[in-house]
Amino acid sequence: MKRAAIRSLAAFLTVALGLACGAQAGSAWDFTPINWTGATNNVWSNTGNWSGGAVPITRFNAPSFINGGNGNTTIDLGTGATAEYIIFDTANAAAYTIGSGGVGVQNLTFYSAGRARIVMGAAVANDELFNANVILGTGNTVSVVQDSVNTLTFAGGIMAGASGANTLAQLPQLAT
Repeated sequence: MKRAAIRSLAAFLTVALGLACGAQAGSAWDFTPINWTGATNNVWSNTGNWSGGAVPITRFNAPSFINGGNGNTTIDLGTGATAEYIIFDTANAAAYTIGSGGVGVQNLTFYSAGRARIVMGAAVANDELFNANVILGTGNTVSVVQDSVNTLTFAGGIMAGASGANTLAQLPQLAT
């Protein structure tokens, strides 16, 4: 197996196992999934919409979309949101739209950590959409792991947040 494929597989397994094991900040997985509940409304910054009442605002939090979101599935990012991981997983994940108000109106910025991921697990039964502009942090590669047969669409722009090499890379599909 090629070295790049092995690294891709290792990165995917890190995210997948982190979710399965309930990863914690500072652990080997280095992130904590925070699940969107949509219990209050569709606003990203509202603590009532996230499990445990915590908005995923640090690079050690992984916004996770694993349920129906109480019908609040077009996520309003307001003046912008920042993440290191975005995870769509389980068959119960609704068809989410990240970014409200139309294509390219809002921004989702990925941290400059060099290991950012957008993961769409194999069990996801709906298409997922990014209407927001995806802004890559300085010198960052945002890897996309799409293991579902459904569509993951980037309708907004994909932009470099600052100088330096920035890459959006699709990792190989791992489902059999």
